[in-house]
Amino acid sequence: MDGGTAAVIGAAIGALGGMSGGLISSLGQRRQVRAEHSRWRDDTRLHAYTDFIAAGKQLSAAQWRLADSLWDTTSSPSEWQDRFVVVHDAWAVFSTAAAAVAVAGPKSAAESADTFRTAMLNVERAVMTWLNKARDTGHGRLDECDQVFQSAMSAKRQPDREFQATARAALETEA
Repeated sequence: MDGGTAAVIGAAIGALGGMSGGLISSLGQRRQVRAEHSRWRDDTRLHAYTDFIAAGKQLSAAQWRLADSLWDTTSSPSEWQDRFVVVHDAWAVFSTAAAAVAVAGPKSAAESADTFRTAMLNVERAVMTWLNKARDTGHGRLDECDQVFQSAMSAKRQPDREFQATARAALETEA
C-alpha cells in the first residue's frame, strides 16, 4: 500500500470516526432534550393538578361557610354578601385552575377535571339559589335549599376522588 492510499484510508477512517462521534453525541443530546421535556411536562402537570385540587378545596370551604352563614339565624344579609364575594373569588381561582389542567393534559386528566368542575358548578348553583331565596325571604333557614346543597356537596366527592386518581395515573405515581 503506498502512502497516498494509506492517507485516503486514514482520512476515511477519521471521517467515519468523526461522524460516528457526532451521531452518538447528537443522539445523546436528543435523549437529554426528551428527558428534560418529560421532566418539564411532569412538573407542569404536577403544579396544575395540585393547584386545581387546592382551589377545589378552597372553593368547597367557601361554599360551606356561605351555607353555614345562611343557616345561622343570627347572620345578616350583609354577612351573606361578604361570604358570597369569597365564594365568587374562589370560583374564579378554581375555574382558572381547571383551564390549566385542560392545557397540561393528558386528555384523561382534562376530562376528569371537567367532570369535577361540573360537580362543583352544581354545588355553586345550589348555594346561589339558596342565597337568592334567603334574600327574598329575609332569612336563610330554608330546609329545601339546605337539602339540595347537602346533596350537591355529597355528589361532588366522587368526581374529586376520581380526578386525584387520574392525576396520579398521569404522573405515574401509583406504586
